[in-house]
Formats: sequence, C-alpha cells, structure tokens
Amino acid sequence: MLKTFETYRYGRLISDMQRISFKGIIKAGKSYPMIIPEPLPVVKSNSGITDANYAVRPDGKVIITCVVRRKGPPVESFIDFDIDGRKWRRRVKIFGEKQVSFEFPLSPGLHRVQISLPKDSIPFDNLYYLPVSVSGRERIAIFTDDIPRRLESAMEAMGLEYTWSTKPGYVPAKNIFILDGVNGNLDYLSLYYSGGIISVNNETRIGGVRIEKIPQRYGLFEFNGIQLTEPVPYGFLIRGGEVLLRFSNGDPAVVLKDRFILLPFSIQTEEITLHTYFIPFLDFLIENINRELAIKTYPDFFVSGPAVITTPEKKIFRIGKDEKFVFKETGFYLVKRKGVTSLYAINPPEEEYNLEPLNKREMRLIFSEQRRYDGTIFFLMLFVLLAVIEYLMERRRYG
Repeated sequence: MLKTFETYRYGRLISDMQRISFKGIIKAGKSYPMIIPEPLPVVKSNSGITDANYAVRPDGKVIITCVVRRKGPPVESFIDFDIDGRKWRRRVKIFGEKQVSFEFPLSPGLHRVQISLPKDSIPFDNLYYLPVSVSGRERIAIFTDDIPRRLESAMEAMGLEYTWSTKPGYVPAKNIFILDGVNGNLDYLSLYYSGGIISVNNETRIGGVRIEKIPQRYGLFEFNGIQLTEPVPYGFLIRGGEVLLRFSNGDPAVVLKDRFILLPFSIQTEEITLHTYFIPFLDFLIENINRELAIKTYPDFFVSGPAVITTPEKKIFRIGKDEKFVFKETGFYLVKRKGVTSLYAINPPEEEYNLEPLNKREMRLIFSEQRRYDGTIFFLMLFVLLAVIEYLMERRRYG
C-alpha cells in the first residue's frame, strides 16, 4: 500500500487508513495536500489468527499453539485444523489477544497444518498456514565385517534401536543403514531405507560421485563447533555430491549425495570412536540424512537454485543455479534443494494484522488542511495560462 501511495501522489485515495501503511510518512513528517482521503468504515468487531507455532513432546505428540485476537465483545467460536487433509475442530472463547493450545498425534515427517476461524468482515486473518516437522525415532541397521562394539555402545547411549549383520540387506522396521567394511547394492538398499552412512571403498558405486583411491593421509575437521583432537586416517577422495565437512587441507571429509552420507574413512576408526565427540558426530551424520525443515515466512521471500519447487496449486518449477523463485501467494511451498526438503508456509506480514486506523491528528499531518482540494484552482490557472499564450501568439502573428 505504501508503495502505491507514494507512486500516485496526486489524486483520490480510498483506503482503510491503517496506521501501519503510513508510519514511515508520519515519522518523516511528510504531507500530501493534493490527496483527498476517504476513510472506509472502521471495523467494529473481528476475530483473527495472528500467529501459530508448535512443539513436539518427548512422547511424539505435537502441541500446536495459536495466537487469536478479538476486536469487539467476546465470542464463543471454534478453530478448525486441517492437517494433511484430516480435520479437527476445537471450541474456543475469543476475547482480546490470547494463546490457545491443542494436542495432535502426528507421525514423523513434514505436515501441512491449515488453521482457520469462521469467516467474518475481514477474511484474510481467518486463515493461517503452519508447517510442522516431526522427527522420528531413528532405527539403525549396521552392516560391518566384524562386531561393531563401539558403534553398538554409541547406539545404546543414544537410545537408538539397532541390529547388526555382515550381509547388507533389508531389515524390517529399520530406517537408516550404516555400511562399513562390506559391500552392498546401494540401489537395492535405497528402496528400503530413508538413508545411509557409507564408509567408501574401491567397490562403492553411486551415481554422480567419483571415488578416487589415494595414498593414506591424515586430517582434522570441525563439526558443530567441535574440533577433532586426533588426525583421522583416510585413503579416498570423494568427487561430487554436497560437501558438508572438509579436512583442514580442503579434502572432503563428509559428503551428502541424495540420501547417502559418504565418508572417506572408516566410521569405526579409533581416532574418532575413542573420543567423547563420537556420539555428537554420529548425531550430526544422522541429522543430515533426513533433512526436513519447516519454515514460516512472508510474501516476496525467495529461494535460489538449483531447486525443485511445488506450489500450493501443485505446479512444479525447476530452477537452475543462477535463478531464484519468489513466493508471491500465501500457502504451502515444498522446496527440494541441495539434499534438503523444506516446507515453507507463506502468511501475510505480521504488521498487516494491526487494524488500528489513523487518528484525526495524523490525518491532518499527512493530508493537511488543504485535503478538500478538488483540482478546480489548478484547472483555472491552466486555462488562464493557455489564454495568455494564445494572446501573445496572436499579437506576434499580426505584428
């Protein structure tokens, strides 16, 4: 509104005169005497959802908290929740501004939560989009050529379910695999697991990645602010994928390719497993396999490529490295970019929920006492000027 207002400086402005649209003008002390404001009637009562957030309890239940605001007398109403197509209705009494919380049983993954109030005089604040990400309990299938004592101890300390085998294959109810010292068919494993951690070797094959054997090197790296204290031996260079961590000499230390974490060293190496940072390191790797983010933002936010975007209308856009995609409409956008799946929820900017109108003093400051100007003086002066020019031209023509 402010941009349009600045563009059309002369003319008739019809607006709800919300203070938010003119706060910059008020602060700068500007005035626009050529504009005749015609304020619309002030809304006497309205209910709206101004914000929403969520929290995941240890037992997996999700608590959704909404901020509802009421202008006018208290009202008995209800809030509807549409979660991935499933619907719930909750009764609520709305007065002033208050927070209301409700519990829902949601499975691991990304969820689209559409929260709505009954329609009233201002419909845009009756609907709010909330993205929710629920992390599941990780269940690990470990495939190594020998009993992975330290890995097993770490799994138990982290409270993770795991099984061990020397033959890579499908293990029911496990969603992540760890492969170290044995070879497995990654195309097959990817059908049954959401991701995997692989210590690469000469036989590792994965599309878009080249693995080069090199003379053994030693390197240090840092993750989540934790610095390794003992150099790690590695004998491979991983070319391709997204490099998450590098050794101090620049060689890739941790690489993400699709749903696979690739390591140029054994995940069981003593240089890591005998230190206190082994468990935080495992946690870092697992977190980066299934990276799903739930993000709230506003129109005109954009993401850069390469990325694949699915719009609220289910249209799919693919953008290249040097392109960007701008979110214009409210709703949910699913973005897949650099191995990360993000669910964006676009809602109106927070300040749009402020319906407080300009007061009389502010209107006088902006539009001054001349706001009743209707253009008559301007056209009279223009007519006189044209008459004078015509008179002068006639005198010059006839000498």
